[in-house]
Amino acid sequence: MQLSLTTDYAIRILACIGASDGVIPSTEISEKVGISQAYVMKVIRKLSKAGMVITHQGPTGGVSLGRDPKNITLYDVLNLMEATTRINRCLEDDCFCSNNNTAHCKVRRFYTQLQKNVDESLRSVTLDFLINS
Repeated sequence: MQLSLTTDYAIRILACIGASDGVIPSTEISEKVGISQAYVMKVIRKLSKAGMVITHQGPTGGVSLGRDPKNITLYDVLNLMEATTRINRCLEDDCFCSNNNTAHCKVRRFYTQLQKNVDESLRSVTLDFLINS
């Protein structure tokens, strides 16, 4: 599994916002994260719809966290930003298997455990941890 560049930016944007004291202008986020302001705003729109950030209008406007950084995990961000976080197609909801063998497949059992470990690791890392480590 490889994270998309947009997901990486979302994590960096959240960390930047979380490290600021309150509201931070998108121009400042753009400068600190090193991506265009248009791209920052695209990511912020998605994060805002999920309630992870709040946008503030006006001359002192910008962006702030919508939730406590202790309550935003990497698992949350990845599941928002990525089309899937499953490490193999057979782990998707429809359990697709080209061998029609999901019930007895030893490889799928291994993938299932690996996926569980990955998910647990992602759930254990909070935005607060990233900001303060």
